[in-house]
Amino acid sequence: AALENFDAAIDCFIHDTMNTVPHCRAQYAALEPHLAHRAVIFSVYFEPEFRAFCERNGFPHCEYIELPKDHWSPGRNCGIALGMPLCPRTIDGKEYT
Repeated sequence: AALENFDAAIDCFIHDTMNTVPHCRAQYAALEPHLAHRAVIFSVYFEPEFRAFCERNGFPHCEYIELPKDHWSPGRNCGIALGMPLCPRTIDGKEYT
C-alpha cells in the first residue's frame, strides 16, 4: 500500500521483514514496477521468491553466507542483486536511469 502512489524509481531496496511466501511475493510485486534499472536489492533471505523476483526482472544475483563471530546470531544465507544498465525501467512512460 505504501508504494501505490509512489512515482520515483527505487534504486536500493533491503528486504529484512517477515519471510513468509505470501509476504515476500507481495513485497516484491509492489516493488517491481518502481525499480530503477541499476537498482541494488539486498535480502537477508536467499529464498525461492527472491531468486524468482531477480530472474523475472533480469537482475543477476548471488548468495552469500553471513558468518558472524562472537554474536548471538548464527548468520544466514543472504542474497544480493544488481540491476543491469541495459535494462531500462519506466514509470508511466517516463524512463528512469
